[in-house]
Amino acid sequence: MAGRHRAAGDGASRREEFQRRRTTRRRSRVRRAATALLVLGVLAATGAFAATRLLGCTSTTTLSVTTSPDIAPAIRQVADSVKDDSRGPVKGACTEITVTASPSDQVAQAFAAGKTTSVGNPDVWIPDSSLWPGRVAAAGDQSPLGRPESIAQSPVVVAMVRPAAKQQGWPDRQPSWTDVAASLGSSQVKFGIADPTRCAPSMLTLAGLRALLGSGPEANLQLVAAARMLSSRMSATTDDVLSKLPQSLAEIQQTTAGRVGAFPYTEQGVWAYNHKKPAVPLVAVYPKEGSPYLDYPFTPVARAGVSQAEAGRLQDSAEKLHDRLLSDQGTVVLQDHGFRSIDRQAGVDATPANGVVLDAPKSLPPVEPASLGELQRLWTAANLSGRILTVLDVSGSMGEPVPGAPGKTRMDLAKQAILTALPLLREDTSVGVWNFSTKLAGGKDYKEIVPIRPLATVVGDASQRSVLNAATSKVTWKVGGGTGLYDTILAGYRVMSDGYQAGRINVLVVMTDGKNDDPGSISRDRLVKTLKSEFDPKKPVAVIVVAFGPEVEAAEVKPIAAATHGQSYLTRDPRTITQVLLQAIFDAAASGG
Repeated sequence: MAGRHRAAGDGASRREEFQRRRTTRRRSRVRRAATALLVLGVLAATGAFAATRLLGCTSTTTLSVTTSPDIAPAIRQVADSVKDDSRGPVKGACTEITVTASPSDQVAQAFAAGKTTSVGNPDVWIPDSSLWPGRVAAAGDQSPLGRPESIAQSPVVVAMVRPAAKQQGWPDRQPSWTDVAASLGSSQVKFGIADPTRCAPSMLTLAGLRALLGSGPEANLQLVAAARMLSSRMSATTDDVLSKLPQSLAEIQQTTAGRVGAFPYTEQGVWAYNHKKPAVPLVAVYPKEGSPYLDYPFTPVARAGVSQAEAGRLQDSAEKLHDRLLSDQGTVVLQDHGFRSIDRQAGVDATPANGVVLDAPKSLPPVEPASLGELQRLWTAANLSGRILTVLDVSGSMGEPVPGAPGKTRMDLAKQAILTALPLLREDTSVGVWNFSTKLAGGKDYKEIVPIRPLATVVGDASQRSVLNAATSKVTWKVGGGTGLYDTILAGYRVMSDGYQAGRINVLVVMTDGKNDDPGSISRDRLVKTLKSEFDPKKPVAVIVVAFGPEVEAAEVKPIAAATHGQSYLTRDPRTITQVLLQAIFDAAASGG
């Protein structure tokens, strides 16, 4: 099935199926051989001229194969052996196989756009992961791709420079995925990553973390934090990451030079890198919970403009190549290039000296297409720049103590939520803060505390991030103040709309513990109507309401958020404000605002 990694147990059944096919073809070859003997006898009687006409290929079928670059050398070697088999007397139709190496993400994009000529117009596609055929299938109903079948495997690992891994006990000690995530910001060996939207090992690494962390606000927080840390050293491609590896022992900790000491990769990639005899080798770190696997699916392609007869010949040629790849001979070739067989058996070269181990790591669950989409949105959320105005309720009720949180008020927990969220935002994200109650600034219910500016902006002798931290920490509630909710939302929305910035999420975040109780303000119905009329889909500003405490009511805030295609998040327990706020920001970024 497209989009899934096949379990090792599928290998036996596939081998049996292909063995039956080979047996059928073997019998056909025996019959052809008998015919050949008869023909040779005739030729002996009719002369050499007729022999030159009848011996050799009567026709040639050219099979075009596009593969992931890492497996292309092995595929070429096996393809050459298929062509060699075609060079005998009275073979009839012969097979020529051309193998083109092209990154899997580019081929997937070409298929989705219907522009396959740019990637070799293949009859067979062998990407590094079933994620890519799954993406093509999800792009439209007319996918030309047939059923993918794995022909090799390679676990996703953390590739780490050997000296650093040895210090951590490699190969006897293997960390957990949570250990890896926790060390991203603190390890002396800096992590890098290739763009997960273009690189299957990177995306599967996020999938592995997601599988182990689970779902929900807390898990999203941890995963976004890991993604943010990884994205700070993101490269466009794996080759770009490899170019940042240290070339000497002295360079291992030269973080200022942009060096990378660890990154998500494949076991085969580690093996191949070390076979180039680098000054600083890599090793494959296998997290103890298991690894996702690349499965290299052999994927037939129904090419447009091909006659039925030619399609049949191409299918037969593709089956020859497919059978040879899964034969004992083909398996040895793949293993000699650092890959594992479909039942995950490594070759004799899989040794610690080459940075890998013989035993196959446990497989993590396959990635479902829906999960892949969610992970892509999460990555976008962690990397998308934003413009955010947070308006914080400072009415008297915010001074209420919170049951179950000794010594904490609602205000304390609201400020804690903001201070927790700030470190997860990119430096180019613009953030500002208002307070609101009733009659805070003259006749207004709201007051600007920190203007909206990029977090990296220097204000005096401090950054905007530091200014926000300091100002938020000092906020307190207004004794006797009411909740001027509606006027504040409308004013904040208009400020955000007037300063809208394209290419970013533009969000008004409203944090409140109660209902509007300003009798002189705009009514809720009027507010909703006004927001709907002023909402511009070409310049969308979303209102996100985070409401907490025993007095909150869904009917109070849900229509307000919905008027701008935003969301409302309610919790009766103020102790969960942090998780709710982070979930709100995550959802807004993941949906593009």
